Amino acid sequence: MNSTMTIQWGTKNIISNGIYLVLSLLFTITLGHLFSNAEGLNTNVKFSYSLLTILGGFASFASLWNLLKAKKGSSDIIIDREKVLIKNRSLGYKEDVEFEITSLKSLTLAKTGASFGDKLMDPLLSMLTGKEYAYHLCVTLKNKEGIIKLFPQASLSVEELKAIADQMQQKIQEAKINS
Repeated sequence: MNSTMTIQWGTKNIISNGIYLVLSLLFTITLGHLFSNAEGLNTNVKFSYSLLTILGGFASFASLWNLLKAKKGSSDIIIDREKVLIKNRSLGYKEDVEFEITSLKSLTLAKTGASFGDKLMDPLLSMLTGKEYAYHLCVTLKNKEGIIKLFPQASLSVEELKAIADQMQQKIQEAKINS
């Protein structure tokens, strides 16, 4: 008997991130044009244009960063009597993780190395939502060294990962009992 769970993850505001990027680029280009054509204006106005252009550039970079990080996907967890199959799917990303139940050593939460941008954004995200996002659900196998991330592209909170781990362990125990 197969047991299947589906997890939806990622951000739902990809379209709004694209709109923010286009608007911030328009703002930056307009101010850059005004600054380059501000020859006969007061020095204070030129300085204001230059500061607003720099601010628009930062807004464009932040919007682009959010758009690149915005991923929406799903993961199907299929637990059989002998093996566990996890199918991770999102736009431009497809990865399957498969392992046998008998080779499972541990199912743990691990704090993994993050990129420079993630190290800057995770504390802010934690402050805004009150949840911790720097962890991944990982599997350690008896016949392999190291850990395997089950949902490498998903940005799930610790509470969500613990709930998923508990459900997976329950389903694995049921599969062991039924076999």
